[in-house]
Amino acid sequence: MKILLTGAAGFIGSHLGRALVWRGDDVVGIDNLHYYYSYQCKVFNVDLINLTAKNEPSFFLLEDLAGSYEKLQSYYDKPVVKTGQFSFFEGDITDYVFLNKIFEKYQFDAVVHIAAMAGVPFSTNDPLTYTRVNVMGTANLLELCQKRGIKKFVFGSSS
Repeated sequence: MKILLTGAAGFIGSHLGRALVWRGDDVVGIDNLHYYYSYQCKVFNVDLINLTAKNEPSFFLLEDLAGSYEKLQSYYDKPVVKTGQFSFFEGDITDYVFLNKIFEKYQFDAVVHIAAMAGVPFSTNDPLTYTRVNVMGTANLLELCQKRGIKKFVFGSSS
């Protein structure tokens, strides 16, 4: 299955991305790498998915990741017979042009939408940004799914 995973660099998204790749799915991950969470943690998460898909790391040296990856792999309770592919793109779900290019390049069977502006207390300081990302970004994804006939949409984010 070809799956678009938004929020792929986050905690939940990166765990899900690895599980999907280990299951044999091809995953296209997107994330804006927003500064709310540590950039180093986010790119570390992306590289762990890269290793799961047998890709070269994009951000770290392989020797810096190997121990962490082996430990994570030991928690996976099924033998890995086939791994899927993984591609990562840095971009924002509010950028319709960016999303449209991704949807044009890949024919997705499903979209798993985990991306959101996090930090509920901060949303009271900047409600328009949170609304733009969490509502309009989701609307962009839903519209593109509808245009391309993608019927599987898992929504796991609202912050």
